[in-house]
Amino acid sequence: MFDKLKNLFSKESALYKKEKDYSMNPDRDWKIILVVFFIINIVLSSFLFITFRDLSNESAFDIVATSTPSQIFDEKALEKVLEIYSSKEERMNILLKGAPTSTDPSI
Repeated sequence: MFDKLKNLFSKESALYKKEKDYSMNPDRDWKIILVVFFIINIVLSSFLFITFRDLSNESAFDIVATSTPSQIFDEKALEKVLEIYSSKEERMNILLKGAPTSTDPSI
């Protein structure tokens, strides 16, 4: 088995042969596909193993203590927004209770 793997990556293998006419070489193409497939599987497996190890140790959920300000929002800005909305509400109530100011041209 090791001889086959050694021959796969040797200088005489189809991967390293230079072809002058660039014709199709299915043997070379399959070897390239297999090598890429195994490399992707090794990378993915190692990533999943590391993730599993972190989750099993519960270190993936560790939150780094950062200094957060005790005040999350600006109170002055909140008061300003509340004043704007209360003035809009007053204006809407005045418009709803009052008589319409525009005249209907069809009358």
